[in-house]
Amino acid sequence: MAISYYKLFGILDQKDITKKKLREAVKISTATLAKLSKDEPVVMKVIEDICRYLNCQSGDIMEIENDIIKAANHFRCLDYVLGCANDSLTEGMIKKLHLILKTGISDSCLDGFCVSAYNSVPTW
Repeated sequence: MAISYYKLFGILDQKDITKKKLREAVKISTATLAKLSKDEPVVMKVIEDICRYLNCQSGDIMEIENDIIKAANHFRCLDYVLGCANDSLTEGMIKKLHLILKTGISDSCLDGFCVSAYNSVPTW
């Protein structure tokens, strides 16, 4: 399982809160902030303090992805690409790859998440 805090940094951008301001407000160390920036695990107390400061829930600032599903999706993409190797690249093919990559991950279950359309949700 992989942890990602891209949602946290999206909220900070939306609210115009710098990492330094977050660090000072929540009273976390620069090392802890670096862990968040590198998608590394931090203690739950840090998550709790950040959520209290931002008035949100842990799922609003972090995501835990199943690496097995992501790896399987990548292999499915490779199979699809190999099957289309002699065809010209089309927008439909790109959308199909996006659909394959995003299928079964936690974001695909969110309201308003449109799998296979171009969107602003990172694929990482």
